[in-house]
Amino acid sequence: MDDFASQFQETQRTAVAISQLVIVFLILGILVAIGAAVWLFLDARERGKSGLAAALMALCSVYYGIPGTVIVVCAWILIRPDRTRRSTASTDDRLPDRLPSGIVAAPTSKEFLEGLEDNA
Repeated sequence: MDDFASQFQETQRTAVAISQLVIVFLILGILVAIGAAVWLFLDARERGKSGLAAALMALCSVYYGIPGTVIVVCAWILIRPDRTRRSTASTDDRLPDRLPSGIVAAPTSKEFLEGLEDNA
């Protein structure tokens, strides 16, 4: 009977260890999916797309565990759009000093007001 009791205790300890390991992997999978969702959200918003849709893809991948999340992130990296360029004012983007020939420039506000005074 001692042999049966010791085997039962060993089996019970093994079952507890396996269940704790499963819980650790579930929590790790959820944390990886949340991290991926945050990164996908920020990356999609930076690229001018819906950040919420990208984040939901990562959160739905929790069902498939860490490999599912990795697949979603890799798919996003492959199909994501180019970054949207933000216009920054620089010295190279100045207006030209002269207009090309054939284009008539509108009068400035000062010239326009002077023209009104002349006609009055």
